Amino acid sequence: MADPAPVIHTLMEDFFIAERFRSDGIVAAVDVTHAEGQLSQHLEAAEQIRHG
Repeated sequence: MADPAPVIHTLMEDFFIAERFRSDGIVAAVDVTHAEGQLSQHLEAAEQIRHG
């Protein structure tokens, strides 16, 4: 699990990328087989689901 904000910020601040592309959203995927364990062990995972 990782916070996507630093990567998104970097992409938006890069002149070459920012001039040619725009972000329309962020997609999060949940592995239902392992979700319960991941959500209870990793706060970042729970935050991503909560704000998604």
